[in-house]
Amino acid sequence: MKFRRLLPAQAHILALAVLALVAVLPAAPAAAQTRPALVRDVDNGALQPFRTLLSSSLAANETQKTVDGPVVPAGKRLVIENVSVWIFTNGTDTATGVWLTVPAANPATFALMDPDSTERKNVGGTSFVTAYNRLVKLYFNPGETVQSQVFFNGTSANKIANIYLNGYYVNLP
Repeated sequence: MKFRRLLPAQAHILALAVLALVAVLPAAPAAAQTRPALVRDVDNGALQPFRTLLSSSLAANETQKTVDGPVVPAGKRLVIENVSVWIFTNGTDTATGVWLTVPAANPATFALMDPDSTERKNVGGTSFVTAYNRLVKLYFNPGETVQSQVFFNGTSANKIANIYLNGYYVNLP
């Protein structure tokens, strides 16, 4: 096979065509770019679930009770997304308030009870149950104590308030 010699003008055109072709073609990926990146969703609530019960038992003549819950660990933020409240009473006493508070950061108080949307049932005799569930988005910072407060309008004995908190911890940077 014989090769023909290119004229100088033809050589320049060929060189420009090769350069244009090289510029258009994508560069080959580096070895590190071809491997999938390892990623972990550290803020996924399923990775650090939180749930607790804050229970208040009131004796006769008590109309208010405060219960300290857990302290948020260093390097974490607590996010509470769901609160369920069950209140058991005797007689005609009713709950007038259920709050979550941060004792050191008053007035950081979160009212959880709306009397118009609670369900109160007679369980037999003079016992009553008030129950409700709230979807919330409450944030507690490192070192803060989750505290519950319940209030009643009567002084009969055997009043119990159970507050169930569900959420998760998030790592802080």
